[in-house]
Amino acid sequence: CGRGGFWEACATATELIRDTKRAMEKHPESLKNEIDKKEGKVTGLTAFDAMDAGDKTAKALVSRYIRYVGEGLVNIGNYIRPEIIFMGGGISNQGDWFIKRLQAYVTRYSYGAKKNPHITVVKATLNNEAGNFSAAALLAKT
Repeated sequence: CGRGGFWEACATATELIRDTKRAMEKHPESLKNEIDKKEGKVTGLTAFDAMDAGDKTAKALVSRYIRYVGEGLVNIGNYIRPEIIFMGGGISNQGDWFIKRLQAYVTRYSYGAKKNPHITVVKATLNNEAGNFSAAALLAKT
């Protein structure tokens, strides 16, 4: 839609790629540039790979991304109080490390986190296929 500053604009792999490219331009000494040369392109996992290799700029990018995603999960949790939030998409393939940080964020920032039921964050098993299955289920009902 062209608007900025809302969850869908800040907490997507597309935005993480954009942020990673901007950081690579601003910090040409960054390991991300070396990883990009090897891979041939910047993906949603480039910042994670660079962070794993010790890149401080990438660590800051990933931390901010987790904060953006976490903030949206907290808002959903505060509004509807689900028992479980399933995380899908390519970035969720970062596995336990990523999910544990999101879980910590949700636990820490949920309203009444100590008094309300705990919200569990888990990796979805359908990954990027969840949208396809949802669309098929909707079509089957019509």
